Amino acid sequence: MFIGLWNDLDQPQLDALRSAKLKVICAQNSFGLTLAKDTVVYGWMQGDEPDNAQWNATTNTYDPCIDPNIIISNYHTFKQNDPTRPVYMNLGQGVAYNSYIGRGSCSGNLDTYKVSTNGYLNGCDIASFDIYPVNNTDGITDANLWYVAWA
Repeated sequence: MFIGLWNDLDQPQLDALRSAKLKVICAQNSFGLTLAKDTVVYGWMQGDEPDNAQWNATTNTYDPCIDPNIIISNYHTFKQNDPTRPVYMNLGQGVAYNSYIGRGSCSGNLDTYKVSTNGYLNGCDIASFDIYPVNNTDGITDANLWYVAWA
Protein backbone atom coordinates (compact mmCIF):
# COMPACT_ATOMS: atom_id res chain seq x y z
CA MET A 1 0.00 0.00 0.00
CA PHE A 2 1.23 3.47 -0.88
CA ILE A 3 0.21 6.18 1.57
CA GLY A 4 0.27 9.83 0.58
CA LEU A 5 1.01 10.80 -3.01
CA TRP A 6 3.22 13.82 -3.64
CA ASN A 7 0.71 15.20 -6.14
CA ASP A 8 -3.03 14.68 -6.39
CA LEU A 9 -4.16 11.35 -7.80
CA ASP A 10 -4.42 11.37 -11.58
CA GLN A 11 -4.66 8.78 -14.36
CA PRO A 12 -0.89 8.27 -14.82
CA GLN A 13 -0.40 7.70 -11.08
CA LEU A 14 -3.42 5.38 -10.95
CA ASP A 15 -1.99 3.39 -13.88
CA ALA A 16 1.43 3.16 -12.19
CA LEU A 17 -0.12 2.01 -8.91
CA ARG A 18 -2.23 -0.58 -10.72
CA SER A 19 0.81 -1.81 -12.67
CA ALA A 20 2.77 -2.20 -9.40
CA LYS A 21 -0.23 -3.97 -7.81
CA LEU A 22 -0.39 -1.34 -5.08
CA LYS A 23 -3.37 0.17 -3.33
CA VAL A 24 -3.25 3.83 -2.30
CA ILE A 25 -4.47 6.11 0.45
CA CYS A 26 -4.36 9.62 -0.95
CA ALA A 27 -5.93 13.05 -0.78
CA GLN A 28 -9.51 13.08 -1.93
CA ASN A 29 -9.92 14.86 -5.25
CA SER A 30 -12.46 15.00 -8.08
CA PHE A 31 -10.59 12.39 -10.15
CA GLY A 32 -10.41 9.97 -7.23
CA LEU A 33 -14.10 10.41 -6.54
CA THR A 34 -14.90 9.15 -10.06
CA LEU A 35 -13.33 5.80 -9.11
CA ALA A 36 -16.14 4.58 -6.85
CA LYS A 37 -15.63 0.90 -7.64
CA ASP A 38 -11.87 0.98 -8.23
CA THR A 39 -10.11 -1.05 -5.55
CA VAL A 40 -6.73 0.63 -6.16
CA VAL A 41 -7.97 3.59 -4.12
CA TYR A 42 -8.22 2.13 -0.63
CA GLY A 43 -8.91 5.31 1.35
CA TRP A 44 -8.60 9.06 1.72
CA MET A 45 -5.87 10.89 3.60
CA GLN A 46 -6.13 13.93 5.83
CA GLY A 47 -3.19 16.32 5.53
CA ASP A 48 -0.02 14.99 7.17
CA GLU A 49 0.66 15.87 10.81
CA PRO A 50 -2.06 18.45 11.42
CA ASP A 51 -1.10 18.41 15.12
CA ASN A 52 2.26 20.04 14.38
CA ALA A 53 2.86 23.76 13.95
CA GLN A 54 2.12 24.65 10.33
CA TRP A 55 4.59 26.52 8.13
CA ASN A 56 3.20 29.77 6.75
CA ALA A 57 5.09 30.71 3.58
CA THR A 58 3.56 34.19 3.55
CA THR A 59 4.88 35.20 6.97
CA ASN A 60 7.85 32.78 7.04
CA THR A 61 6.78 31.69 10.51
CA TYR A 62 4.91 28.78 12.03
CA ASP A 63 1.21 28.99 12.70
CA PRO A 64 -0.40 26.85 15.42
CA CYS A 65 -1.47 23.28 14.78
CA ILE A 66 -4.64 22.83 12.75
CA ASP A 67 -7.72 23.04 14.93
CA PRO A 68 -9.17 19.54 15.40
CA ASN A 69 -12.60 20.91 14.44
CA ILE A 70 -11.27 21.62 10.94
CA ILE A 71 -9.97 18.05 10.67
CA ILE A 72 -13.31 16.69 11.90
CA SER A 73 -15.18 18.86 9.39
CA ASN A 74 -12.91 17.60 6.59
CA TYR A 75 -13.61 14.04 7.73
CA HIS A 76 -17.36 14.56 7.44
CA THR A 77 -16.90 16.03 3.95
CA PHE A 78 -14.74 13.06 2.88
CA LYS A 79 -17.36 10.62 4.21
CA GLN A 80 -20.21 12.54 2.59
CA ASN A 81 -18.36 12.43 -0.74
CA ASP A 82 -17.49 8.73 -0.35
CA PRO A 83 -18.90 6.78 2.60
CA THR A 84 -17.36 3.51 1.33
CA ARG A 85 -13.69 4.28 2.02
CA PRO A 86 -11.89 4.93 5.31
CA VAL A 87 -10.19 8.23 6.13
CA TYR A 88 -6.57 7.98 7.28
CA MET A 89 -4.60 10.51 9.31
CA ASN A 90 -0.95 10.52 10.33
CA LEU A 91 -0.12 12.56 13.40
CA GLY A 92 3.24 13.84 14.59
CA GLN A 93 5.61 13.02 17.43
CA GLY A 94 3.50 14.90 19.96
CA VAL A 95 1.26 11.86 20.32
CA ALA A 96 4.04 10.13 22.28
CA TYR A 97 6.51 12.92 23.03
CA ASN A 98 4.09 15.33 24.69
CA SER A 99 6.43 18.32 24.92
CA TYR A 100 7.62 18.02 21.30
CA ILE A 101 8.67 21.51 20.19
CA GLY A 102 7.39 20.89 16.66
CA ARG A 103 3.83 21.31 17.90
CA GLY A 104 4.56 24.97 18.62
CA SER A 105 1.88 26.60 20.76
CA CYS A 106 -0.07 23.30 20.81
CA SER A 107 2.74 21.47 22.60
CA GLY A 108 1.58 19.54 25.67
CA ASN A 109 -2.13 19.83 24.85
CA LEU A 110 -3.16 16.18 24.77
CA ASP A 111 -6.86 17.03 24.63
CA THR A 112 -6.42 17.87 20.95
CA TYR A 113 -6.03 14.13 20.29
CA LYS A 114 -8.77 12.58 22.41
CA VAL A 115 -12.12 11.38 21.11
CA SER A 116 -13.69 12.44 24.42
CA THR A 117 -12.62 16.07 23.91
CA ASN A 118 -13.53 16.18 20.20
CA GLY A 119 -9.90 15.86 19.18
CA TYR A 120 -8.09 14.71 16.05
CA LEU A 121 -9.07 11.06 16.44
CA ASN A 122 -12.67 12.05 15.65
CA GLY A 123 -11.40 13.05 12.21
CA CYS A 124 -10.33 9.65 10.91
CA ASP A 125 -11.07 5.96 10.71
CA ILE A 126 -7.38 4.94 10.71
CA ALA A 127 -4.71 6.79 12.69
CA SER A 128 -0.93 6.59 12.83
CA PHE A 129 1.85 8.78 14.17
CA ASP A 130 5.55 9.44 13.67
CA ILE A 131 8.20 9.06 16.36
CA TYR A 132 11.91 8.48 15.77
CA PRO A 133 13.53 6.98 18.86
CA VAL A 134 16.17 5.13 16.85
CA ASN A 135 17.52 8.07 14.86
CA ASN A 136 16.50 11.15 16.86
CA THR A 137 19.32 13.05 18.49
CA ASP A 138 17.12 15.26 20.67
CA GLY A 139 18.29 13.66 23.91
CA ILE A 140 14.71 12.95 25.01
CA THR A 141 13.36 10.30 22.65
CA ASP A 142 16.78 9.15 21.41
CA ALA A 143 17.13 5.39 22.08
CA ASN A 144 13.89 5.32 24.08
CA LEU A 145 11.93 2.80 22.06
CA TRP A 146 9.19 2.77 24.68
CA TYR A 147 7.85 6.02 23.15
CA VAL A 148 6.28 3.92 20.39
CA ALA A 149 4.22 1.90 22.87
CA TRP A 150 3.59 4.91 25.10
CA ALA A 151 1.52 6.61 22.42
